Amino acid sequence: MNAFALIRLQEKVAAELGVPVGSYSHRSNSMHAYEKNFGLIEGYVRKINTEAEEDLLYDYEGFFKDMMAEYDPEIADMVAQKREQYGV
Repeated sequence: MNAFALIRLQEKVAAELGVPVGSYSHRSNSMHAYEKNFGLIEGYVRKINTEAEEDLLYDYEGFFKDMMAEYDPEIADMVAQKREQYGV
């Protein structure tokens, strides 16, 4: 969700500036892992060690954009509520 939010912010800033959206790279250095998720994490590590790099990367336009578009109305509602709450 962090990557999605930052990509959306990048799109909005680019639109405000009237420039094209550039590339986006996301790197996390603080992963929250719980014991119940250790098996899932082991699977990720195994995949990273065995898959080709191109199979580990996602293209926002081809993967995330359509998937996340369904959340736009919900996010807009939450923003409107916060604006009202804080008088912005």
